Amino acid sequence: MSEVEEDPAQLLAVLATRKADWAATPLEDKYQAALEIRSRVLEAASRWSRVAAHTRGCSKEAVAAQELPLMLVPLANYLDNLLVSLAALKACAPLPSPPAAAAPGGDGLVVKAHPWGTVQTWFSLLGWSTSTEVTLASASQGAQLRAASPAVAVVRSVGYAPVESLAAALHLAFVSGAVVGLVLPAWQAPLQLVMEYIMDPLARGAFFATLLAADDAEATALTSSPAIDRLHLVGFTPDDFGALAEAAGGADALPPLVSGEVHGPAPWIVAPGPWTQAQLAHHSQVLAEAAAYAGGASPYAARLVLLPTAWEQADAFVDLVRGELAGYKLPAAVDPGVAQRHADFRRHYPDAFVSGAGPRNDLIPGVGPCPPWVVNVLEAYPDDPASEPAFQTDPRGPVLTIVKIATDAGSEEELLISFLDRAVRAVNEDVQGSFGMTLVAHGATQKRYAAQLDAALAAVRYGVVVVNANLGLGLWSAQTHWGVHGGAAEVAPGRTLRLGSTQNSLLYDEGVKGVVRFPFETYLHILPPEYRSITMRASRQLAVGIVDGMRGFLRGLKDKSWAPPVTVGEGSGGVVA
Repeated sequence: MSEVEEDPAQLLAVLATRKADWAATPLEDKYQAALEIRSRVLEAASRWSRVAAHTRGCSKEAVAAQELPLMLVPLANYLDNLLVSLAALKACAPLPSPPAAAAPGGDGLVVKAHPWGTVQTWFSLLGWSTSTEVTLASASQGAQLRAASPAVAVVRSVGYAPVESLAAALHLAFVSGAVVGLVLPAWQAPLQLVMEYIMDPLARGAFFATLLAADDAEATALTSSPAIDRLHLVGFTPDDFGALAEAAGGADALPPLVSGEVHGPAPWIVAPGPWTQAQLAHHSQVLAEAAAYAGGASPYAARLVLLPTAWEQADAFVDLVRGELAGYKLPAAVDPGVAQRHADFRRHYPDAFVSGAGPRNDLIPGVGPCPPWVVNVLEAYPDDPASEPAFQTDPRGPVLTIVKIATDAGSEEELLISFLDRAVRAVNEDVQGSFGMTLVAHGATQKRYAAQLDAALAAVRYGVVVVNANLGLGLWSAQTHWGVHGGAAEVAPGRTLRLGSTQNSLLYDEGVKGVVRFPFETYLHILPPEYRSITMRASRQLAVGIVDGMRGFLRGLKDKSWAPPVTVGEGSGGVVA
């Protein structure tokens, strides 16, 4: 590749010359490109996982193995379901339409997107009896793809979200019909090479390019270039958007269409129930993992937990969560701004529990060691949540706040109803953001009080709601709504951020929210060997089995593509990929 071709601004200019050609590309050709990308996702999964772990400062094979299913399953599932939709469109056949019913109150529809989908059969066999419901404003499908006009879209993320960024790029290319530039920070250069391999069916036609920005100033210049028709933001909060707009010279300097995610502290609601000690331990691990992945740098990490004061197991659960996080070895930091955000947060909560610190990450300029864990417990709900940092900021670091909510005394049912009412009002009205949240409820509670829990799930105004699992696992479904509640949110005065959900492989036009349910106990853990060790081969075999069924699982027994490590590129620090 020549020096001109490697210059991100020049690459962006080349993309602009190709947008009309991509918009006019026949559906059959796009279908074949998506099919090849799907194959490349499976081929590159092991390499991706090793590079991703390395960029986070860890070269252990067991840690890399944990990354593999987190990349392979959501991307392959999304492409599988997208291919079904594209096949229907190119055959002039109706799009797949799972069963649907009127939403509570009669406003819109609720689609039973899973287990209608193929992946669910395998989740059930593995003990993960998941289901997905998507709430829609209308039943129309495919208008976004059919009406696609020539456009240049640029994807930019904050925090650690490479899989989500690539998923967004796929959706913008195949559904929105745009040529796509994916902005990456310089420290993700080794991962850039794997992304280019996966996306080569588009890149070789100059319909996709990775844009490696040397610093924030160059990234801002790329995202405010006049060549761009659409900017898609991954992991952004309103504060992040404000900082981006200011750096660009004002919100009007950004492209006319801005889409993406509006994040906040990603709250968890923990419902009371008859938990055993083993179940308390299990979910303390699940919560710790949700907070700790990538050192808390993921925009999908848990930051805020709400539980009832009157729940007799509340204190035991809090103690277990503290113990889990205290025993977890933090990875290297990946975000240059984490130290300052972490220090600002700690100043507001000087009495919070603090434990450990992570190693230095020499791959990323300006990043020191990962700050220590801060576990902040508020024994009473704040009087002014609008000024409470734990409710209004996302430090994108090793920070977790647990808030106890007072409830009306009474029976088990009265406690649950009172708590759910107050917790739902809290996350809807007092917590910044409307992207995603988690509700944890015991299996017996779900059976006995199904109507009350369903009412609570219907009432929350978040785009992605995951039951009994990490918010990031909501991406696995590939047929859910993956965006802000209602598909739009105001991020600045007079500036609305919109999103045609990037996991919307069924091509619904007006998604409101998705609810992805996992069983109360799945024992699916995502952290490195401090919790659950797994080999690269076993990880790949499991992930391929999920997305390709029994044939894929058996093929994985003979597959050796996971094995031979190679060094990726000059200046990668000897990254094994």
